[in-house]
Amino acid sequence: MVVERERVIARFEAPGPGRLIGSRGVTLVQCTGKGDKVDEVVRAATALGAGSIVLATSERSVARPVASSERSARLQAIALDAARQSGRGDLPALRGPLPLLTLLAELGASPALKLCLEPTAEQTLGQALAGRAGRDLVLLVGPEGGYSDGEREAARAAGFSLVRLGSLVLRTELAGTAALGAVLAAE
Repeated sequence: MVVERERVIARFEAPGPGRLIGSRGVTLVQCTGKGDKVDEVVRAATALGAGSIVLATSERSVARPVASSERSARLQAIALDAARQSGRGDLPALRGPLPLLTLLAELGASPALKLCLEPTAEQTLGQALAGRAGRDLVLLVGPEGGYSDGEREAARAAGFSLVRLGSLVLRTELAGTAALGAVLAAE
């Protein structure tokens, strides 16, 4: 760049792709929350490197968002902004909202390490991640009202292990962010 008294001359190189790529092996399944909580989740999960974000509706989901091209475009724009800000050169795949039980049935055959965040679980997220050994990871975050007994059992039947983040109960939009931060720190 050349700076002169009455002008500035800048020379730009050809644009190139971002050098950082998200963790394609990490999928966040997030039960939807009310208000702009989904926006917060997409923003944070993108910045923290999730390769895929799947929105789910559960029995106790307060909000019941409907899939629309307008909503999908908004979430894509949020992910793009978060990727740019974090220096990420790709975008996570975005799906949903889909019924939680449908997603659990779909994920049942996956060989990934499947972890369901549950505040009352005996095992911690850190303990579960110690056994990851390069496997893909699916993190399931419940709704504001928690999982129903049937959903919890369906998650277990699909191969999910129940894990807790720590001693505190976090809001749904914060739980996924905290879990992804722990995954990123463990890599």
